[in-house]
Amino acid sequence: METILQSPQGPSPSMAPIFDMLAASAKLIVLEAALELNITGILADHSDIDGIAGEIGVKTDRAALGYFLDTVVALGMAEKKNGLYFNTDFARAFFLRESPVYMGGLLKNLKGMQHKNLPKIVEIIKQGPPDVPPEQVLESEEKWREAVENISPLTSEGAWGQSALILLKDCRSLPMSKKSLIWAVAPELSVQKF
Repeated sequence: METILQSPQGPSPSMAPIFDMLAASAKLIVLEAALELNITGILADHSDIDGIAGEIGVKTDRAALGYFLDTVVALGMAEKKNGLYFNTDFARAFFLRESPVYMGGLLKNLKGMQHKNLPKIVEIIKQGPPDVPPEQVLESEEKWREAVENISPLTSEGAWGQSALILLKDCRSLPMSKKSLIWAVAPELSVQKF
């Protein structure tokens, strides 16, 4: 017998967004581990689990590595054929360190900014964003350049990165409503510091 959730107003909304939210952190953790282990680089040279394990330095049963690689497949970063693993075009384009549009550094930096304050979000909402440590304040031209360092490869000659640098510098003159969006993503980029 199939149970259908219903309310007096009609069928209940989909629960899919809840499951997407629950899976998001696990997906990010797998992506981070794949980047740290250089899975995309390894799959460029090895497809069999023994070769991959040798490159990573696995010293135990390879079953956990197989489960992990199957999860990487589920994320779309690899494909599995006849027990062998291969990079997808997506992984080669964005996660192969030699790629001109490698996104691993950008993901690491954004996660560092976004996620370090997530456990304290209720406190931040009630009391405001934390003070920015002096070494992280984006006041100098050099600091702004560092902030967009991982964006520059997105075009040849780094033109997009230079544009991002200009846009980030312009954040200082944004109206409060636009700064709030930036604050929501990275509270340490406190609106008072722009």
